[in-house]
Amino acid sequence: MAARGVHLSEPGVLLVAGVALSNLVSNVPAVMLLLPDLDRGLDAGKLLLVGSMPNLIVADLARQGGLVISARQHLHIGLPVMTGTLLLLWIWLS
Repeated sequence: MAARGVHLSEPGVLLVAGVALSNLVSNVPAVMLLLPDLDRGLDAGKLLLVGSMPNLIVADLARQGGLVISARQHLHIGLPVMTGTLLLLWIWLS
């Protein structure tokens, strides 16, 4: 990525890459992809229900208990949680 002018050491670039990868391929694979270029981890898979394996596990356990959590319902909680997490990350990286 650095050869193409994308530098993960820049907070804005790291946030965008981390959020995109965490929600596309989940947290663990995203960190594995980013880790060779970073010296710190990133966890931003809270936005989408499929963005994190624990999200899916909790949704499945809730369903088994009779409570269905839709992707839209998860987004109502996931969006503020992710936004707050990214804000704290941005402050920490800056």
